[in-house]
Amino acid sequence: MSKSARFLFFSFIISLFFPLILSAIFFFNLLEFQNFKSLIIGWGIVFIGFVTELFFVQRGMGKSDKLFIRNVLGAISIRLFLTLLLVIIALSFLELSQNNFIFSILFFFIFYLIIEIFYLTFRKN
Repeated sequence: MSKSARFLFFSFIISLFFPLILSAIFFFNLLEFQNFKSLIIGWGIVFIGFVTELFFVQRGMGKSDKLFIRNVLGAISIRLFLTLLLVIIALSFLELSQNNFIFSILFFFIFYLIIEIFYLTFRKN
């Protein structure tokens, strides 16, 4: 297994710990249900965008630089549009704690963006 594949695997494992940690905090009654729901939905929306982005980046690997850049920039555009659409839908139809929801979106978006930057920087050509 290459270093970039190992890095991606451990990133997925770490990212799946977030809902487990939040569930444990909720289970021990340290978090209200509305706040728990807001944090989990925020994580889920950003995780969907992260997986979408990685799909397009993997699709562009091994192609010419022009096609790779087009795939990455297209993936960023799709990810941002998808995130915006899902945030608007979630805020419109679900009763969420808006502060916790927006904070979780921001936190997880930055977290996954850092993972993507490291992945693209340290991948093998």
